[in-house]
Amino acid sequence: MAFHNNEKTIHKSIESILKQSYRNFNFILINDASTDDSLNIVKKWQRLDPRISIIINNKKLGLAASLNKAIKLYPNSFLGRMDADDYALKNRLKFQMRILKKFKSIDVLGTSIYLNSNEKKNYLRLNSNHNKIVENTHKMMPFAHPTIIMRYDAFNLVNGYRNILKTQDLDLFYRMKEKKIIFHNLKIPLLIYKTSDKNIKKIFNSLKIRLYFEFKHKDFTKCFLSVFYSFYEIFNLIFSKRIFPNNKGAGSKN
Repeated sequence: MAFHNNEKTIHKSIESILKQSYRNFNFILINDASTDDSLNIVKKWQRLDPRISIIINNKKLGLAASLNKAIKLYPNSFLGRMDADDYALKNRLKFQMRILKKFKSIDVLGTSIYLNSNEKKNYLRLNSNHNKIVENTHKMMPFAHPTIIMRYDAFNLVNGYRNILKTQDLDLFYRMKEKKIIFHNLKIPLLIYKTSDKNIKKIFNSLKIRLYFEFKHKDFTKCFLSVFYSFYEIFNLIFSKRIFPNNKGAGSKN
């Protein structure tokens, strides 16, 4: 878990991981040059639980570089993600590790999610089947990034995250797709995902990644569809903000 100025949410995020029913893991937290009280909160938790290790960036490196740094310093057969403003449900790691140990062909495993609170109406089911996931990457996120657990070998095969400031996750998944790495999402929601305000810049950041990879593989139909779905999303965003000015969508956080 990388964090930067998350003092309002990081306590609950850490607590949700440490209280998992599956307990055999190391919890690596990367302080990406926070200027608030986040690091002090993390240090208090570290004194209570020896599974926690802290990495401190003296200057802000960004999410991709921070995650690569943590994985290089603390390599493991399985690499799990978590964000400092999300909340993992109690059996998240138990269910994911059970599947990964049973089905060794699965390389990256995510889960469905709840948006902002674990009410039934906020359940968002992601595509579970590998073929459906990869066939729809041009128009939707393959995973909710903070839900994934991936095998180290799969991560290493694509040389980790590229050091780009935005949409590092989508870029990673596209490169994994190129290497025929196997994806799967559990239908059950195992994380409460804190959404952020959607904006046009975020939509275009994702579109640039999609166009780069789809054009690279000369899939011009998906290039066109990526543009279509992005502008459709922008239209809905503008329309919803005019009618519901406080509306927040389930957009990517980065």
